[in-house]
Amino acid sequence: MLDLARLRGVLFLGGTGLASAAVLLLLASHQVPAFERDVTSSLLLGIQWHMLGFTICKFGVDYAIFALLSQKQDSTIQLRPLLKFPVIPLALVFACSSVFFFPASLAPLFFLAVTCDAIASFRGAELNAKQYYGVSAVGNLLNYPVMLAILLTIANDHPPTLQEGIASFAAASLMRAAWLSFQHRRIAAAASLRSTTVENVPLTGMQGIMNWTLFRADQLALLYLPMLAASSFNETQLTQYIFLTRLPEIGTGILVLFGTVYFPNYFLRDDREQGHKSKTIRMYFKLSVGLFIAGTVVGVLVLPLFNGTRIDFATALPFFLQLPLILWANLITYSMQSQGRLSMLVTHALLAGVAGLLFIAGLVVADSHRMLSWLVPIQLSIFILLGLLRPWNKKGK
Repeated sequence: MLDLARLRGVLFLGGTGLASAAVLLLLASHQVPAFERDVTSSLLLGIQWHMLGFTICKFGVDYAIFALLSQKQDSTIQLRPLLKFPVIPLALVFACSSVFFFPASLAPLFFLAVTCDAIASFRGAELNAKQYYGVSAVGNLLNYPVMLAILLTIANDHPPTLQEGIASFAAASLMRAAWLSFQHRRIAAAASLRSTTVENVPLTGMQGIMNWTLFRADQLALLYLPMLAASSFNETQLTQYIFLTRLPEIGTGILVLFGTVYFPNYFLRDDREQGHKSKTIRMYFKLSVGLFIAGTVVGVLVLPLFNGTRIDFATALPFFLQLPLILWANLITYSMQSQGRLSMLVTHALLAGVAGLLFIAGLVVADSHRMLSWLVPIQLSIFILLGLLRPWNKKGK
């Protein structure tokens, strides 16, 4: 399994991705004295809101691009058709809907950020599929680290406002999209790649949105659960929860990068190759056990960084459990999508999402939010079990 070229790719992407994710962890820990706590919390919720819009606008196309071009190295994806749909129309709808949760003045910034990040995700997926890991790694640094640098510059004069925070985030997104687009044009022109398109974009979009829901449903619930249940998070619980969500998100970033490098060679093949599939399952099971142990140890060491009421282990446990589940969910997603099982993949995600909605309904009926942290592990577990136990036959295509 050890491939030095691919290992370097993991290190390049993982190192820069970790640096980028560490910025959000720093903000969530409230360790930057120049930033006001309520503004920082609102900014982090705004970034989560942006992530929903970003997921809707990119429509799962980045996953499709990576799965397609990792097997077709001589091709490149046309960007203009994707801007016409889904990116621009959905970005407009999302920006308008943001006024229900945030000041209207932030709507243009949300539009700019989600559009630029969608473009960056398409170009980054293609560059990773062609193993240009160094170029993508630079793109990772032109994201949250740039946002933080802008905010720290503003903080020299006055505490940053929410408007300035979202504006800094949008500016960083614009820089990242410009860098990756420029590098893509340079590489595509030199290699004389032939243009191709993503097929079945609507179904691809449904898969992308459902994938985000599986991983981030609890954070979306933070926006609307207080409107449904009388009891809600107090400020201490909310800041703790936002901090804890950073832990699996850092792990997600690293695991996505791991999959970017290794999944094209080590994935679950269809029922015709059961021996290879069983061997791959055993390999990833051992890896996931090690990941859970390592992630838990690192997570326990990171918990004291939170600047507030001490977080106990039981509260953090569901977030540690997400790490091995994320690995399996990403593996199954790539394996099924690269082998044309998109319809079945969407069906599995929908079933897991329905289970999540029932769980949320139970929280509302019980008038409690205490078990919300178990929502994502439950959804991911159902999705993984369906992918491993249900046959990948032609009827499920």
